[in-house]
Amino acid sequence: MLLITDHLAASAEFVLHRALHLGLRPWTPAARRADGADEHPRRQQPQGRGAAVVLVSLARGLAHWRAIAARSGVSLARHLEAGSLAFVDGLAISAYAGQGGGGGGGEVGGEAGCTRCPPLFSRDGGDAAPTLRGLYDVIQRALPPVGGSSAAETEPPRPAPVVIIDDITLLSSIGVADAAVARFIRALRALCRRRAAGLIIRAHAAAAARQHAEAMPFGSDVLRALIECSHRHVEVRPLASGRSGAISGEVAVHRGGLGIGSGGDDDDGAGGKMGRGTAVHYRLDGSGAVFFQKGMSAGIL
Repeated sequence: MLLITDHLAASAEFVLHRALHLGLRPWTPAARRADGADEHPRRQQPQGRGAAVVLVSLARGLAHWRAIAARSGVSLARHLEAGSLAFVDGLAISAYAGQGGGGGGGEVGGEAGCTRCPPLFSRDGGDAAPTLRGLYDVIQRALPPVGGSSAAETEPPRPAPVVIIDDITLLSSIGVADAAVARFIRALRALCRRRAAGLIIRAHAAAAARQHAEAMPFGSDVLRALIECSHRHVEVRPLASGRSGAISGEVAVHRGGLGIGSGGDDDDGAGGKMGRGTAVHYRLDGSGAVFFQKGMSAGIL
């Protein structure tokens, strides 16, 4: 599991878009032709096999993701139609069942590959606490089944699927208890392990971490559970010295709770180093993110 944390002044959305594009790349026509597969995406990804990427967006709608992907030449509509991408629209999760079409967990706007997340609240539910079981079930149905199908023997090997969740801290802001969110995280990690799938979760750091630049984002039970359950933690944060026109922020990679014991505290297990001491700066432009070592920006040189 990969945890990505960010701050209000330094969004990690570019990391999620990069992960989305990498997950879909093996299913693009050019990549499949190189493997000797059929060019048409619908035949590349048989229906019922599950999606290569399950994108659960609790913060933004499909139109936003589609517009950003188009800048990089990625057609999400093509992948949705082919079945290589499953989009779970979480914008309706805070609605009441039956309000504004928010109930049922059906397709969004009738578009294949898009599912509306079941709402957490019910008008006749009394004081019952909101449950994330509906969201878990939607993700479970979207993932490839254990063992695949018989057609897999005649097709090229499939890359491991991946689940991307953006932004899980919104669940706490709409009334879901931290304990329930923590249980959902652990259940989802267990599901992805059974399905041999990767899991990427984005979370906003707590206000205390924004005020103190050297504090790790342990500001809530949810963030503590995320770090405990992760193998790696990618931290995107603004510059401690303030805003800069040449530098958008910095990125550091930390060892997660499940990565402890595979090397030193600042060792990545492959001879490399980790932690804020090895953080790199980045700059966002129209084509994406450009990374460079500290002090090597063209604005500084």
